Amino acid sequence: MLTSLLDDAAEGCASVLEWRCLRDVERAHGLPAPARQWRRPRSGGHWYDDLYRPGERLRIELDGQAAHPAETRWRDCRRDNAA
Repeated sequence: MLTSLLDDAAEGCASVLEWRCLRDVERAHGLPAPARQWRRPRSGGHWYDDLYRPGERLRIELDGQAAHPAETRWRDCRRDNAA
C-alpha cells in the first residue's frame, strides 16, 4: 500500500484530496489520467493547476478546508476566477 501511495505522489498527487479524487473518481470510473500540477505562466510567476486535460482545455481545482482555510479562501477564489 505504501508503494502505491508513493507512486501516486510521484505522479503529482499533492494532497489527500487529490489522492481521493484519483482513487474514487478517476480510477473508479476508468477516466483517463489528467496532467497533475500543471504549470502555467502568470504575471510575476506561475500557477499550478491541480488537474488539467489539455485535449479538452479543462482545468480542475480541488479545494478543501485544509489547503484553503477561511483566511485565504478569497485569495484562492480570485485566483480560480482569473484562470
